[in-house]
Amino acid sequence: YVSYQVAFAADTAFQRSIPHPENERKLKMKLKKDFIVHEAGKETMLVATGSAKFSGIVKGNSTAGEVLELLKTETTEAEIVKKMHEKYDAPEGAIERDVKKIISELKKIGAIDG
Repeated sequence: YVSYQVAFAADTAFQRSIPHPENERKLKMKLKKDFIVHEAGKETMLVATGSAKFSGIVKGNSTAGEVLELLKTETTEAEIVKKMHEKYDAPEGAIERDVKKIISELKKIGAIDG
């Protein structure tokens, strides 16, 4: 996190922490136990159980399936990108964008702890 100060006219100040993009990649995260990963051919499905706030099924491709598999244990975005770059012959920037998008969507539905 990066701290910064904002000064007001009355010379009072407060500090606020915001995630720095590089630090955000290092935050530990894990798939919540309220979600089950199911693979059907080349398609991966994430199914919310009754205890999840999200209700429904999320369908994804093999890239999403790989990210979900890695999220079954505590990891970071940077570690996921590294492992996928080692496994797939694709530019690291493209892998990083895909991973960031998948993680963002998983956070929106509350599927990730951390």
